[in-house]
Amino acid sequence: MSDLEATLSRHGLRVTAPRAQLYELLRRSGRHLGMTELLERLPQVGRATLYRNLELFERLGLVRRVGPERYAACAPGHRHLLACSACGLVVEFEACAAQEVAHSVAAESGFVITGHTFELTGLCPRCQKDPS
Repeated sequence: MSDLEATLSRHGLRVTAPRAQLYELLRRSGRHLGMTELLERLPQVGRATLYRNLELFERLGLVRRVGPERYAACAPGHRHLLACSACGLVVEFEACAAQEVAHSVAAESGFVITGHTFELTGLCPRCQKDPS
């Protein structure tokens, strides 16, 4: 069972074709996609359906929003990302500065931390050269 199927099933929801297509596109893209890109890549799915399902996925922890209209699939565990705020390129990196903070927060709050996302945003080398 996929992450999408398991999560939707836990909430009494079903996997529809638009939901599966949207989630798969975000999961495989390797970058944050904006609404324009989503509409171009999923022309069979209407704008309202995309917005509704993105909101649902975000609420269920399947997708995260970056900025006003860029989205990426969430991965289980922890991820460390560099995200270009101009073109949406996402690069993962290994260093884990957040791990120590997570342990400290868990000890203070009583939470069991099951994952984290550490994201730095800025401009990639290409967008620095061509900021248009």
